[in-house]
Amino acid sequence: EMERRLKDQQDYTNAVLQGVQAGVVVIAADTHTIADMNETAARIIGVNREEALGTVCHKYICPAEVGKCPVTDFGQEVDHAVRRLANGKSILKSVVPFKRGQETYLLESFVDITDRVSAEEQLKDAMESVDAASKAKSEFLSRMSHELRTPLNTIVEFSDVLLSDDDLT
Repeated sequence: EMERRLKDQQDYTNAVLQGVQAGVVVIAADTHTIADMNETAARIIGVNREEALGTVCHKYICPAEVGKCPVTDFGQEVDHAVRRLANGKSILKSVVPFKRGQETYLLESFVDITDRVSAEEQLKDAMESVDAASKAKSEFLSRMSHELRTPLNTIVEFSDVLLSDDDLT
């Protein structure tokens, strides 16, 4: 009965892990090796799941050098942080340390935001172009206003002179 319940629990946990639409990776904190990952993580990373298991996470997930892990070596918290994978994709990532027996693991969950980051960069570029065009328009209008004002003032003054000459004749 106990084995059946344990098997049911493992099947349930695996179904949740594989069913979620976010990448989920379990990393052994002391060796930085990938202990487990779901298929979504493998797809986002761009690797075969079986190929990635047992390899150092720096190869695929965090391009930090060995010994310079933001979480285990520098004690940083990573919660909804935008990061870039080794393959260049942008992700929104959270890392939660946990213990299983005496071993410490890192549970990394992330979603691919490459398209969003690209759209934001395109929007920023477009806004810079609009800003440059607006500045060019303002400069043009300023110059044209000056260029037109001088002859128009002369015409107005000449008109005033002509009108005043009518009074004299």
